[in-house]
Amino acid sequence: MGKGFVGNLTIVGEWLYFLLMLQLIWFAGLILGGIVLGIFPATYAVFVIVRNRLREGDIKISRRFWKVYKTNFLKRQIGGWIWILIGILIYYDIRLMFAYYNLFGFVVGSFFISILIIYGLCTMLLLPIYSNYELTILNRIRLALIIAVTFPHISVGLSLFTVAIYIIAIKIPTLVLLIGISLVALIYTYLSSFAFQKIEETGFIGTSIRIEEEGLHEARTK
Repeated sequence: MGKGFVGNLTIVGEWLYFLLMLQLIWFAGLILGGIVLGIFPATYAVFVIVRNRLREGDIKISRRFWKVYKTNFLKRQIGGWIWILIGILIYYDIRLMFAYYNLFGFVVGSFFISILIIYGLCTMLLLPIYSNYELTILNRIRLALIIAVTFPHISVGLSLFTVAIYIIAIKIPTLVLLIGISLVALIYTYLSSFAFQKIEETGFIGTSIRIEEEGLHEARTK
């Protein structure tokens, strides 16, 4: 029993260290890209590293992070900012519709609120999908939508965790600064993996889809 407790404590400590180091490297990537250009490649790299950590166990964080970061620096910019722009447009459409104070505005505004909820769920799933599968942009969005609708327990889990992170950010902002992004990547990736497994079993994602393994082959051959 003692060994079990010590062993579990060691695992928790290793994960906390991993999350802390990954968060610090994410900040470095963010600053290196001038914040605006650094946010998407740095965040994408965090999700890739978390996925590799879950699959392989102990890995060299820094080397893999910077390899993914440099490879995807330009690739992740356009799609990321277009997706953010879509969310902003949906939000302002909601505000515009409810500003009319009539039945039409209420109905259309309610419709856009539903769209915004779906958009939020897809947003939580897109980065895990990006870091796992080589798909076209439309197929990534389609897969995120399918998971959000057909796996309600995962959608609820992601939503509850996101709300919890928001509350923690208000109450204990220092904790979020230390491990916020890396912890989000870990939980999002972990929860999404259950949906990925089910979908792969159904054959929806064919064997021809290449699962991205940045740095994995290099690590195995060394």
